[in-house]
Amino acid sequence: MTASEQAALDRRFMAAALRLSRKNAGRTATNPSVGTLIVRDDGNG
Repeated sequence: MTASEQAALDRRFMAAALRLSRKNAGRTATNPSVGTLIVRDDGNG
């Protein structure tokens, strides 16, 4: 994977995490709403 392709994939995963965090916005009191993705590079693309 090229650096450019990796950067695009990183942006895609970050956007997904941000979407997840917005689902609970306002429900976590004084703590920030956080979205987490677990990504595995198993070599199968």
